[in-house]
Amino acid sequence: MRLLTACFLSFFLFLFISIDANAKILFRSEVPGFNIRAPTDGFYVMDDDGSNVTLLTNQPEAWSPRWSPEGKSIVYTVRRSIYLMNADGFGMQELTAPPIGTNDRYPAFSPDGKYIVFKRRVDGIPKRSLNVLNLKMGKIKEIAEVDAVVPDWSPDGKYIVFSSPINIMDGLGSSISRINADGSNLQALLPSQLQGNSILSFSRSKWSPDSQKIVYSQMKYHWRQIDPNTEAIIREEFRYIICDENGETLEQLRIPKDFSPGSIDWMDDGKSIVFGARKYPINKPPPPPEQYPIMNIYKYHIATGTLTQLTDTEQDDGSVDWISDDVLFVSPKDKMQTQWGAIKQLLQGRSQTF
Repeated sequence: MRLLTACFLSFFLFLFISIDANAKILFRSEVPGFNIRAPTDGFYVMDDDGSNVTLLTNQPEAWSPRWSPEGKSIVYTVRRSIYLMNADGFGMQELTAPPIGTNDRYPAFSPDGKYIVFKRRVDGIPKRSLNVLNLKMGKIKEIAEVDAVVPDWSPDGKYIVFSSPINIMDGLGSSISRINADGSNLQALLPSQLQGNSILSFSRSKWSPDSQKIVYSQMKYHWRQIDPNTEAIIREEFRYIICDENGETLEQLRIPKDFSPGSIDWMDDGKSIVFGARKYPINKPPPPPEQYPIMNIYKYHIATGTLTQLTDTEQDDGSVDWISDDVLFVSPKDKMQTQWGAIKQLLQGRSQTF
């Protein structure tokens, strides 16, 4: 039903415009559901206040978009390879083309725009590694054999910070680590830890624009026997925290503890953060996937604690990446601006007819 609805909407919910220099937030939006593809799935940009939402591309199976430092291009993942496209959504090119059984994920630019760091997974061996692609030479160099989720290069070029997957077999959560940009001196900044009968898991780390701070999410959870055959993770709370470059806590943000994060980034040159989140039922068994709450994008002003919702749709909005309009270079002509309010009203109206 969602797919039919999305197809119905795609014929008349867009109008042709050009993006001006106020479009700073890049994100991915998709109709929720397994194996469902809709014309409204894809990468979008919008202004800092959530206005002027504009579709860049709805290329199938595209994930994890990130701006280049100067705002002229976007790096992202398609299926198992790293791709690059112009900031206007055109000029797509495959960068890594890994062999079968190898998957490249979570690309991010170096601060000078000359390199891309990413995770490579080789199945069968198995092997996980952190790699750097030289864009000019087209050569890939493995810098560390680590399982790096969402690596982020510090703006001063010195470090790469990343998280690890949750280690279910060992009963551990995700940890956050820092490594030198050349792959040396790996350090565990925030290792997963026990707190009573609960586990603290750390992830989604992002450097501040001045390379002095890191924002990250913390999930507190425990395992509970739901029935004789089922054990599930019970989420107790989610926290959003700012630490220094060595992992020492500086500030816990006043964001509701039931806001399960999808991704986080700094914005307003370090004065705010932008993040995707869904209001997740805490201290309860997880809902079935088809009943998950919708993920929206929010802005949080650090000094005042003001929380502003930027999107409100029937789609999951996440994978956010912010860029300052001082460097933004976006002029996607003949792209289509989405009217989120119209989408929501029409989805609600159409759902009553199916």
